[in-house]
Amino acid sequence: MTSITITHFTDPGCPFAWSAEPARRRLQWLYGDQLEWKLRMVGLTERPQDYTDQGFTPERQSSSFAESWLAEPETGVLLKEDLAQARTPTPAALALAHRLAPTGDGGYRYTCPSYELVASSDGASLSAPGFQPTLTYEVAIANLAPELTRREDPESAAAVLEWAGEPVATAEVAAVCGIELGEAREQLGRVAAEEHIGSDGLWALEPVIA
Repeated sequence: MTSITITHFTDPGCPFAWSAEPARRRLQWLYGDQLEWKLRMVGLTERPQDYTDQGFTPERQSSSFAESWLAEPETGVLLKEDLAQARTPTPAALALAHRLAPTGDGGYRYTCPSYELVASSDGASLSAPGFQPTLTYEVAIANLAPELTRREDPESAAAVLEWAGEPVATAEVAAVCGIELGEAREQLGRVAAEEHIGSDGLWALEPVIA
């Protein structure tokens, strides 16, 4: 069934990576299991001093992670593989070097988020380095695999929550529905409960009381 594999270069320490989640949700809604997603950790730096100099000490960061999967023995091997791949951008990505990050040794790494898309039918590929508008990804998919079935937009915010099966941010619902944030919040307020986080929140369905 899969027609396109998307290698998604990301990192949990990068705020831009999180802000790109609405676009990923939109693509998941539109194309479903016709897309296969492979996550690769970028590793924002290989020199701890780059961040300790800015105040991001191990003590400060560890306070945010009560449990850590880093203790798993295979994690180090897999992470090294991800770091190597993230620091080997495609020629197409290197042509857009301003969308990449210099590594300090004359090379470049992918920024978060970056996508590499490969069609399973003929191996044709496209690179989308750095943050891109959602439509950029849709154009790439249409060019690589025009035979894919594109799902219609959801009828409501409630339909998105039913589909997601987990709490979803307002921005994600708005992106999937193709509506403004204010309209998304209005729809969600009628059918869902919000867990307030920061300046926004995560929404989950709740029974509607008549």
